[in-house]
Amino acid sequence: MFLAYGPTAAGGYPGTIEFMDSSTADHGTFTLNGGTVIGEGGGEITFDDSSTAADGTFIIEGTSVSGAEGGELIFFNGATAANATIIANGGNSGGGDCQFGSGSFGGPARLQVFGNGTLTINFNAGQVTVGSIEGDGTVVLGQALAVGSNGLSTVFSGGMRSLGPLTKVGSGTWTLTGASTYNRRTTISEGALTVNNATGSATGTGPVLVDAGTLGVAASLQGRLQ
Repeated sequence: MFLAYGPTAAGGYPGTIEFMDSSTADHGTFTLNGGTVIGEGGGEITFDDSSTAADGTFIIEGTSVSGAEGGELIFFNGATAANATIIANGGNSGGGDCQFGSGSFGGPARLQVFGNGTLTINFNAGQVTVGSIEGDGTVVLGQALAVGSNGLSTVFSGGMRSLGPLTKVGSGTWTLTGASTYNRRTTISEGALTVNNATGSATGTGPVLVDAGTLGVAASLQGRLQ
């Protein structure tokens, strides 16, 4: 097991694990603890170049310290989350964050996002495909996201915001029960997307396109159906 912590004093450096070139996390378990100092972050892991999270497990913790930040897991520049299980937990102050940046790949990774934990698709990322998303946290769609490549059936009761678009792929059923505000198209290309939100719109404000697969609606859609 590997542990990474934030700095113990203001202006310090967080504990950071860097994967570069063709390095791999293999089957390792990594915990990124949240920050303990006001104005500072928590532990960090970055995947760069053609490195891979492989079959690793990554637990990104939030923080209970007001003004501090949670741990961060970042993929960019050709790196992939591969078959990893990634868990972004919330905290009383800030939550853990998993980010996909420019040139990164989500692979069939399983993403679990809870509380004020976040999954962030950065504005420079291009389209990112991930295996599945579940939990009650927040997904920030700075760019396009496709969900479902591992074929699992999961439930996401959190919210998705910012831009999008969002595409459902893979054979499983993805059930959305929370309210979202992203404003670009939602497309069902494979499997099933079920919306069962109590308030707002599970698919944001943009149009919904059923290209293939199934759309199940047990609540109202805000965007027009195409």
